[in-house]
Amino acid sequence: MSFTGPLRFAPKPHVLAILVVAPVVIHALLAATPLLAASSDSGHGAVQTVAQQAADDREPEANLAYLFAVFIITWAVLFGYVFYLSRRQRAMQREIEALRAALAEKERPFAAAPERKT
Repeated sequence: MSFTGPLRFAPKPHVLAILVVAPVVIHALLAATPLLAASSDSGHGAVQTVAQQAADDREPEANLAYLFAVFIITWAVLFGYVFYLSRRQRAMQREIEALRAALAEKERPFAAAPERKT
């Protein structure tokens, strides 16, 4: 049994990359949606859609979807991180208990043997 190896629950680099890149991609897709809708219209309707979008951006209620999306993503990442830390702490606690048991087992034969006087 090795007590100096890496933790079993260490995050993989690709998982961390996904956690960082996913919110950026989601935000880019949400931000591009009105522009795609405006570019699909032709003529005067496209200009009006962009002007309407600019007017909507000035209203606080228009950005509530973004606020809730960021709120949900933030809490999901927080709960995921707390879950990861609790699993890691549990693994470390088991390792500490195993070390204590191994140390007690190693000290037990010396304590049980009678001392010799020469």
